[in-house]
Amino acid sequence: MWGEIDVALRSEASAALANALERDVPVVIDTSKVTFMDSTGIAFLVQFYTIGSEEGLSVTLRNPPTVVTDVLEMLGVIEIFGTEHHEVSPA
Repeated sequence: MWGEIDVALRSEASAALANALERDVPVVIDTSKVTFMDSTGIAFLVQFYTIGSEEGLSVTLRNPPTVVTDVLEMLGVIEIFGTEHHEVSPA
């Protein structure tokens, strides 16, 4: 995920969810380049986690920026997501 995550991306989000479920592998959502996320984006993440868990898939957020974690914490749902933090080495 990158840029602004809002209602305009609803169809792409649904397609990504369907694709992940078809693959039947753990899901890692890279949110490191997200600059804005509204309630639609948070709802997508929670839906992804819920459906993934029901299907036996782990759902992890990679490198979530504060714009994502602040909203997840405010809504009290950050604990449901595992997070991965990777250091970016200088080029």
